[in-house]
Amino acid sequence: MNPPEIRKAPVSREMPYYDWSLDESVRYLRWLLAEFPFADWKEHAVSDNAGGDGTPVRNSRSQAVQIAAMLSLFCAALLRNGANRMGFVYTANSQRSGKSLLAKLVIMPIYGSFKGLSWKNSEDELSKVIDAEMLTGSIYLCFDNVRGYVASPTLEALMTSPSWSGRILKETRMFEVKNRKTLFITGNDCVLSPDMAHRCLICNLHVNEGNVQDRQPSWVLDEEWLLNEENKRCVLSALWGILRAWARAGKQSATSFGCKPRLGFERWCDIIGGIVAFAGFGDCLETPPVESGGNTEEGCIRNLIDYLRVKTNEQRQEFEFKEICQICHDEGLFEWMLEGSERDGVFTPSPKCRSALGRMLSRYAPSTDENKAPRRYVVAGKAYCFGTRDKGRKRRYFMQEAA
Repeated sequence: MNPPEIRKAPVSREMPYYDWSLDESVRYLRWLLAEFPFADWKEHAVSDNAGGDGTPVRNSRSQAVQIAAMLSLFCAALLRNGANRMGFVYTANSQRSGKSLLAKLVIMPIYGSFKGLSWKNSEDELSKVIDAEMLTGSIYLCFDNVRGYVASPTLEALMTSPSWSGRILKETRMFEVKNRKTLFITGNDCVLSPDMAHRCLICNLHVNEGNVQDRQPSWVLDEEWLLNEENKRCVLSALWGILRAWARAGKQSATSFGCKPRLGFERWCDIIGGIVAFAGFGDCLETPPVESGGNTEEGCIRNLIDYLRVKTNEQRQEFEFKEICQICHDEGLFEWMLEGSERDGVFTPSPKCRSALGRMLSRYAPSTDENKAPRRYVVAGKAYCFGTRDKGRKRRYFMQEAA
């Protein structure tokens, strides 16, 4: 598939990019990303008030996240010192979906190369990797092909710290540098802890083919393509065209488009989210839908609450812990901690699983017997309270519509 017909005026030292309009820039990026299996597409009409004629437009939240990632590095200078930067997680239901390639598409046009890092389960080892990368002056970290449950106090601290200090390897001297890092993580069905989920935007990819080798892209986008100077210029020209149009239009913030910034990342969200929405790619800050929520602990909770919501409509008001375990097993929730055995369709959790799942649920469904108010969740457009009553074997989980 050939790229769209777009003007390519001569470039110079003073103007290294093509002078593309907003429409040309958006058309190029949509063409560039057309082969990737982004999830959660939906259609909406562009109203006259938004400068459109009511023509339906299909947008993907995950595609909007990719545009945000590209703009985040390209527009890094727009963020003031100390502003927290959102991270990006690429996850898919299958290998060879394009997760790493999307990360390379963000990084290589700007920096000319890509360095993928291996995930370290030890916090000490992870800290050493971060220290080394900080000393090199690189402004991104990309952990490639991460598996399982992703939780790290070290990374969480990195993403909300304006500066970073550590010890120089094999020396007793310490160092301190400004923190300009943007985090990227790729992995199949990796699950984020609540703290990591609050700090990252998730790009979901969904491959429909049972055999991934049956996928037939109409053209090849690979590292060789990304290293081509003309291709890099086109990608950067598209980003520049969007940024320039946004600045000339008054630098609208994400909140002006109805997007909700993440707490602690308001400056980043208002700028980058505003540019993405202005370009017509949709809301990159949107919470993933319930059916895509399995990539986070909170997503699993939303799935659980949605299931219990249906049960409450069947006049069920309270649930025993063993029923919650069975639901989680049947619905594929919290798979990283759901150890146990199954016989005749009945799941029996291991002692370790009961302890871990019970502690985790206590955060999302606090005990009213300890004078804690049940937590409030919005599912299917309605607000519900989720909490527990009694203790030990008598403990019951309840869910009811919020007043």
